[in-house]
Amino acid sequence: MPTGFRSGRDLIIPSPEAFCHPGVTASSPEFPQFTARNCSWSSTFEMVKQPRLLWACWHPSNLGEYHSIEQIWTAWHEGTIFDGLIEHKWGGMKDHSTNKGHRQTWRPHNDNNVRRKWFQFMFCITDQVRDRYRQSRI
Repeated sequence: MPTGFRSGRDLIIPSPEAFCHPGVTASSPEFPQFTARNCSWSSTFEMVKQPRLLWACWHPSNLGEYHSIEQIWTAWHEGTIFDGLIEHKWGGMKDHSTNKGHRQTWRPHNDNNVRRKWFQFMFCITDQVRDRYRQSRI
């Protein structure tokens, strides 16, 4: 494979601090040991102890950095794990068993830049990409 090549299934690992329990201070945080058995998205998610540190690694780009709806769709659906995995695990949504909501934990709180970036990305996805996808199926 060419240098720098990435597929939509590559693991992009956050900082080692994301895998440490909050409040535990380590002089030098270390990554968990990855093996063939635990080298998947779901296994990686299970090892994360501080989801608030994931934004730095997994946030979407600014909308101006995408040059087409196709690139945004690819970022959502194939490449940067926004196809619902992170939002399902740590996003702000309702727990269907209790019908109660919980606050998102992977995006920084009280940060207007983060909130704006996420809203713009989500607005573009929900209103533009999905509408165009539906129209293409008619």
